[in-house]
Amino acid sequence: MTNRIRTGLAIAALALTAGAAHAQIDESRIRCVDSNTVVVGRAGQLMFFTVTGYANDTVCTPFYTGRLGNATNVIARQVHSGGQTSYRFCVPFRLPWTGQVVELWRGSQLIDRDRIVCW
Repeated sequence: MTNRIRTGLAIAALALTAGAAHAQIDESRIRCVDSNTVVVGRAGQLMFFTVTGYANDTVCTPFYTGRLGNATNVIARQVHSGGQTSYRFCVPFRLPWTGQVVELWRGSQLIDRDRIVCW
């Protein structure tokens, strides 16, 4: 092979690797109201948001960290084709949560992270 072909193959392999590493991040896995970027609540009110993933994914919130399938404060589940499930959370909003985050992890890969805001 010529150096030009080797260089082209190396660049293509690097682009595929970078794309595969980033492909798992999905901003739509945590949703609240009409937002895919923040979880919103009002002090003293109930806060609703949805996390979609596999039962063995890890969810991290101010009130629960652990397997998504075992999460507390889940009021509804909707199973999707492909094995993922949407978990609808309902919790009383607490002001100290403002600025903290809700995260979804698959192994060591961060899938989605949304900041909690108070409105």
